Amino acid sequence: GSFYENNINHLSLPHLNDVYSASPDNQAHQVSLSGQYQLNRTVMSGRLVTGRMIQDDDLIQMSGNPLQNWDGQVDTLDGRLAVTSMLTNRLRLGGSVDYSKRDNKSSVAEFAQYNFNSVTGAFRQNTPRDYERNTYKVNASYRIASGYRLQAGYNRKEVERSFSEREQTHDDSLWMKFNVRALDKFNINLKAEHANRGGSEYEADALTSSEQNALMRKYYLADRTRNAVELSVNHSPVHWMSLDINTRYAKDEYDETQIGLTESEDYGYDVSVSLQLSEHVNAYGFAGQQWINSAQAGSQSFGSADWYNDIEDEFTNIGAGLSYGGLMQDKLTLGLDYLFSNSVSDTYVTTEGTRPYGDYYSYNHSASVYADYALNEQMALKLSYRYERYYDTDAAVTDVNSIPGLVTLGDINHDYNAHQVMLSFSYKLR
Repeated sequence: GSFYENNINHLSLPHLNDVYSASPDNQAHQVSLSGQYQLNRTVMSGRLVTGRMIQDDDLIQMSGNPLQNWDGQVDTLDGRLAVTSMLTNRLRLGGSVDYSKRDNKSSVAEFAQYNFNSVTGAFRQNTPRDYERNTYKVNASYRIASGYRLQAGYNRKEVERSFSEREQTHDDSLWMKFNVRALDKFNINLKAEHANRGGSEYEADALTSSEQNALMRKYYLADRTRNAVELSVNHSPVHWMSLDINTRYAKDEYDETQIGLTESEDYGYDVSVSLQLSEHVNAYGFAGQQWINSAQAGSQSFGSADWYNDIEDEFTNIGAGLSYGGLMQDKLTLGLDYLFSNSVSDTYVTTEGTRPYGDYYSYNHSASVYADYALNEQMALKLSYRYERYYDTDAAVTDVNSIPGLVTLGDINHDYNAHQVMLSFSYKLR
């Protein structure tokens, strides 16, 4: 259980009272029951959780607000049942069922709709959205030989939403994983997946049909086919060094989408190394890159597609660190960390011809040094200094007076250097 109380009634301006209400009082309760049972080589486990969130504080009274208080209540119910069984010394089968439901029982009222400082005369109800999800998983693991294991499984997720363009969706996924531990100082995992999403008929939401194109499909609700593969390798060439390499590729296709995201390609790699240089000296380093290429179709005429976007995103992360311990009778540790990150996004628009829309670019350098001193087994002091350099530029940013009659936020690109010195004290309770 949890209770939150805010003793600040409101924040006010001299000429206008109650212009802003502080976070309202609320409470949440949850009760769970879990257990496990073992029968020979079969293990069954289960969990049942029920919860309730309540917010019934008074609201600020203003023109157009029909409610005196929100009378908000959301009930949740979650359950899980899992079974795993060792049929033989080589074969293991497993399965699970997960259930989750969110029932919004908050009050409903009609609110006047506003359009650029004038009342349209239309009224609209707030929508207490409900959510229900069922997840089913079955899997098998087979040890081919010592150090070689093959795994396969099937997952299905069914989701039902209220007040949504698509009330029901179901995601089906088939996956296979091959693990090799037989090679000396190597651990290799290869995983492949094929997934599909379908569901009920996609309809323009009654709440947004006047603002959205009826042909538009939101990417998290639209029909989708995904194919993905992932390879990870762990290698320890010597006892003081560990190397991890991970690479992945995924392709998403939205064949039924006319307006919206139609295709996406995501691939990248990560490399990290950990070094135990001596008894007291540790070092690490990592590097990674990710590329996301996506295609999008849109409509200027609020009908069929008449323009297309190709978006290319690239992300880079590089970091390293070093720590030296064992100083002053093993009480003092000195350390250094450095991180660099960079992201680039290029967009190309195709109508009658192809032209660049403008790019987004950012980079960040962050470095820190610290000294950590243990006063005793429970208390420690840490002194640290951190420097950060950050810069970004976005072609979509519009300056204040660049377009007559258009009010903008102005130039919100960032360009700064930051310094921080911190002294912290920690105490471990026994």
